[in-house]
Amino acid sequence: MAMPARRALCLLLALVLSVLFCAEALASTSYRDADAPEYYVNAYTLTVYDKPNIQSKVREIVPYAKNLKRLYAKNGWAKVYTVNRVLGYCKDSLLTPTNPNTLNAHVYCQPKRINVYRYPNVNSSVLGHCYRDERVHAVAMTARGDWLRIDKGEYYGYILRPYVDSQRYSEGRSAWCGSSSAEVYYDSGNDLLLSTLYFGDRVTLLETRGSWAKIRSSSNVIGFCRAENITTTNPNDINAIVYTQVEGNFLFLSSTDLSGRIQVEKDVEMTLQAVDENGFWARVQYDGGIFYLPYLYLGTQRCGDGYKKITARAGLNIREGTRNSSAIVATVPKGTEMWLISAVDNRAKVTTLPDASGRTYTGFAELQYLR
Repeated sequence: MAMPARRALCLLLALVLSVLFCAEALASTSYRDADAPEYYVNAYTLTVYDKPNIQSKVREIVPYAKNLKRLYAKNGWAKVYTVNRVLGYCKDSLLTPTNPNTLNAHVYCQPKRINVYRYPNVNSSVLGHCYRDERVHAVAMTARGDWLRIDKGEYYGYILRPYVDSQRYSEGRSAWCGSSSAEVYYDSGNDLLLSTLYFGDRVTLLETRGSWAKIRSSSNVIGFCRAENITTTNPNDINAIVYTQVEGNFLFLSSTDLSGRIQVEKDVEMTLQAVDENGFWARVQYDGGIFYLPYLYLGTQRCGDGYKKITARAGLNIREGTRNSSAIVATVPKGTEMWLISAVDNRAKVTTLPDASGRTYTGFAELQYLR
């Protein structure tokens, strides 16, 4: 091909591409400004990318319930135009055509001060604050119910929902968790778990709704738990000096999460605050903190070189090891007396007192069958 012909072809191709680009730009600009439907972010945050690829450049982060224009969707990606005039791509599944900003509720801040975040994320930047008994206008709530989008007049922001209530701050009544543990929910009658109380934990009882109690924690978090798990009689009034009767990894931060065991020696002094209704868990003050351990491992006197005498609550198997599959050394009836030797996992190492023939058995027994 001659040089002039090749140059002419290149110029023609460039002209065609330029016309197509301009036409697309004009069409998309017109479309997004006039005809594109309004959509809303249906996730905690929405990432808008330069291209329909999560490896591409991030153009903007859009928070929950914020509106934007959805130009079109293809292969799971939506092309959008944000209120900040950013054109990009996002996951189409994170958008909804239904406006979530219809809550229109007024709530009151419970702590002395809480943060208002840019996004529904405590790691995001802080836009401002709300103060105790400040009336806050909530316009939307996340699907889980943990965050509220609020209208502060000059801006929209996000606050943690458990820090506000439909009523002004109330002194309430002093109350405590009287059960081994109590699950606290965002609302009464649902399964959105907020936190867990452990026996002896102090709360403020705000009101009782049927079988539910509305409470406020020491950190001013509002929630609901079963009323039967709350008592207005302080269970932490034992205030007795006790001593560990064995050594082992049996000191815990809670009575339900047994993953974080702390090693404790024998004859360590602690202050007993409370014992749960089953007589299994003890709440103690030790080394400046509050901990939980099986009540069986405590006594009112130091053992020294001796051992604590315990009894079988029911007929039980004494096994060679700590597993359920371990060989059975002996099966003893209810009331059998034995010595508490040490603590291993959720089992105690025990030695039975001599039977009529003078024979003893040593092995491991489950704590729940001992007292």
